[in-house]
Amino acid sequence: MPEAYQSEESAFINLSRSFISVLCGYSWTILVIGFAFFHEGIPNPIKFAFFPLLALYIFGIVKSIKEYGRWLMPFSLIILIGIIVFYPGKTVGWIWLNSIVSTVLVSLGILANRKRIVAIMTIQFMVLIFNYYSYFIVSEAVLKTGNVLSRGLLLVIQQSIFIFAVSFNWRKEFSAAQDRDKERVVFLRNLIARERGKKLSELWQNNSIKIHAVTLNTIRSILKLSEHDLKNSIPEIKEILLKEEDDRVTYFLKGNVIAAVRAGISSAKSSLHITVRAEGENIKISRRISEVIINALEELISNAQQHAGAKNLVISWSVKREPQELIFENEAENAIIRIGITHDGTTPNVKTLPGLGTTLVIEKEILSVGGTVNFALSDVGSQVISWSIPSTTNDFEAISDKPPKSLAVEKSRLFYAITMVGQIGVGIPFFMFLSFWWDGVKFLSAVGLLTCSFTCYLLYRKKRIDWLASSVVAILCIVTMAATPVIAYTCTTGLPLHYILTSTGYTLAMLLVWGRWQISLLGYAVWLYFANDLFRTVPWECRFIVRLPISAIIFLFPFGIFLIWISFKGFTKFSKSEKEIAQRNSLVVEEQSKLNSALENISELNSYAVTKIMDVISDFENTSKLSDEGSFTLHQLDSRLRTQLQLDPLGVGTLTNLAAKMSEAAVANNSWLNVRALYGDSKQFTLPEKVEKAFIKFAGEVPPGSSVQVLSNGGDTTLSMRIAGVSLADINLIFKNISDELVQSELEFILEENTEEGADQKEVVLLLTKKLNVSENVI
Repeated sequence: MPEAYQSEESAFINLSRSFISVLCGYSWTILVIGFAFFHEGIPNPIKFAFFPLLALYIFGIVKSIKEYGRWLMPFSLIILIGIIVFYPGKTVGWIWLNSIVSTVLVSLGILANRKRIVAIMTIQFMVLIFNYYSYFIVSEAVLKTGNVLSRGLLLVIQQSIFIFAVSFNWRKEFSAAQDRDKERVVFLRNLIARERGKKLSELWQNNSIKIHAVTLNTIRSILKLSEHDLKNSIPEIKEILLKEEDDRVTYFLKGNVIAAVRAGISSAKSSLHITVRAEGENIKISRRISEVIINALEELISNAQQHAGAKNLVISWSVKREPQELIFENEAENAIIRIGITHDGTTPNVKTLPGLGTTLVIEKEILSVGGTVNFALSDVGSQVISWSIPSTTNDFEAISDKPPKSLAVEKSRLFYAITMVGQIGVGIPFFMFLSFWWDGVKFLSAVGLLTCSFTCYLLYRKKRIDWLASSVVAILCIVTMAATPVIAYTCTTGLPLHYILTSTGYTLAMLLVWGRWQISLLGYAVWLYFANDLFRTVPWECRFIVRLPISAIIFLFPFGIFLIWISFKGFTKFSKSEKEIAQRNSLVVEEQSKLNSALENISELNSYAVTKIMDVISDFENTSKLSDEGSFTLHQLDSRLRTQLQLDPLGVGTLTNLAAKMSEAAVANNSWLNVRALYGDSKQFTLPEKVEKAFIKFAGEVPPGSSVQVLSNGGDTTLSMRIAGVSLADINLIFKNISDELVQSELEFILEENTEEGADQKEVVLLLTKKLNVSENVI
């Protein structure tokens, strides 16, 4: 996927950049404030390292689009932590240092992925062990006072939960995003392939070619053969009509250029003298490309013999290898195959327009596989036809009708909540052993334990917390705060306040994104009310015990809102991309439905035509004569089939659609039109209803055998008819009433008598043209 926002993995990377930048920024803010206001007694090594490491953090932000930039931010803090531990100075608020370590552990956890999860967790445990070890080598560590639980053990539990919860959950969500991206890449590539019509369109094309090769050619043969020849050909005609499989399929299995060329020559069953000239190696090609080469060669060779009267024909082919990145490997080699055909037949008159076989079998089929075709028509000499096609098409795996749905936005909310599980989860062992610090706190311990346990349970259900559960969690947090005794504390006895404020405050912050934010904000206001009372109960010299969680929670709420904004901002374009893919997929599914319907309709029409042909043959076998009624029926079948075969199921231009309706109208009025090429018209514009009705009515009244065709040339699209047996004056009179509408639609309308030599009888040529430079009324 060319654009980063289309990748769920990239969206998660952007989210991780935001997380790490803000988390490490919080720690650096603490350090900058401490450096600015409490710089006395700070050892020189810390002073010298401080600003370079701060610059390293800023450089990491600048380069955070790269993975090494995201690593630089936590490592700037890790280096500083090591220096502080060995050169602590005279006064160290150790609990602040533990807060910094916690942000480092979370930041490292956010970097976890499939490849680096082991290395990252090793680094995390090294930081954790180093931090715990520092309690025993630094005399100023405040948390060394009191009972055994205060000697860093609770912080080890808290930070261990950080390591497991954040690292494993981030790895899981990030890996899931990568997996969905792979699915999405396959889906999108398949969608593009389906948009190019490489599946059902091929089936439509193959079916159309078979109908052209069997049914239509059979009709033309019956009409052209003499009664004697027809009688002798009846067994062969029946065999062709009733044969279900095409013998040419056996050639497709050979899978190389020479095999395809030989199969095409063999299928043509021509008496021409054919020379094959090869340049380049005989590479493997896909089955679909083999089919295209065989069909095109068969049609071109037949045309050269039947229509151009050629005696000699030269086929030259060459191969040019071209590197091509494929999603799926296959045996076919990547190259461009160029095939040229030259014969010594008569050059078609420039006024002779291509017929159904040329447009359907050759041009449309070659274009359908990404090839190009060129017909060089000169005034003298032979006809040269050249075409280029790729050696393979990507045979993509089948895909479902619905694209893989991303849960990236919800997962980002969940991950934000999971980052707080360390602060919430540490409350479970803390409230169980709260009596080690305070007496008579059974109710507080029970409520606090219930609050933290219930919150962790709701979080790991991985379902958004509803109104009721959010209200229960918020009430439990407030009850826990209200049950906390407001008495005079010492630095040791006041230490539990840190964990009470942390577990309840982070629970409310978690509700901000994973529950109902309205409940979270209301609970936060009440939480601040109780926190303010508790803050005054701790001696000034150790108020950092309470000040840290309060300032952290104050910071956390705007931080949470900021991250929500970043998350949704980062996923907005990704979500928009997903919607666009879904819309495109819906369009493709709709197109497939049209193709299915068209396939069903043309198959039914072909079956009907075969039945009617067999009836005509049966009648001929009884009478030994092709009746006028039988001949008329065959002409009508030919008209209907040729019309339907040339109508693109996915949409045709206005004039092509008009020609098709005219052909149908002729058959409905017990007449028929000789339908030639209805191809190349994709121009849609508003055709006045009066004009359309006039042409459809006219088509139902023209003599049987009048021809109709639509072609685009140089951007102009022309519907042309040749009508024999009617005078120019009569036709002028018919269209006189719509002359104003034709002018308003800027359609060029021409009626003239055909004066070409060799015409058996006079005929009128009708031309209706839509010019390229007309932009009005275009849909």
